Amino acid sequence: MNSLNIKIATLNNVVIIKFIGHAGADRAEDLKEIFEKSISKGRNHFLIELSQCSYMDSTFIGMLLFMNKTAINHRGNMVLLNTQEEIKTIFKNMGLHTFFIMETSENFKKLHNLSDVKHKDHPKKEQLKDMLMAHEAIIASSPKQQSKFQNLIDFLKKEIEE
Repeated sequence: MNSLNIKIATLNNVVIIKFIGHAGADRAEDLKEIFEKSISKGRNHFLIELSQCSYMDSTFIGMLLFMNKTAINHRGNMVLLNTQEEIKTIFKNMGLHTFFIMETSENFKKLHNLSDVKHKDHPKKEQLKDMLMAHEAIIASSPKQQSKFQNLIDFLKKEIEE
């Protein structure tokens, strides 16, 4: 599996996050941590630069849905920049493309002064809870996805209880 490199910068009240590589469940917890710290500091506008993001799994998509809804609830927004066609297709196939603002900007493809976000090992139970939250966000946004993810949700709930 290709790993994901996450880079971040802050400009005034805007948090710019760039993904490079495969956006999977293994980095969703790191993304959530960045997001929650930003919100707690009053930063509620997010630009997610995706020109070098080659793939997103369902956990990562669910985390973006959670972030988008939370940003809106905090009177902010989230914009996906330079989303590759493959990822747009995933969003469309899941019926989630209408939940995101997607824009194109050549200027943001060339950002250089971004800091690397180090991967942290998070407790397994915390990861499972966030995977559950992410997949429940998908189902809440697109109920037709329930048949695809219900077995996973049941499994995650069982694992969390243990």
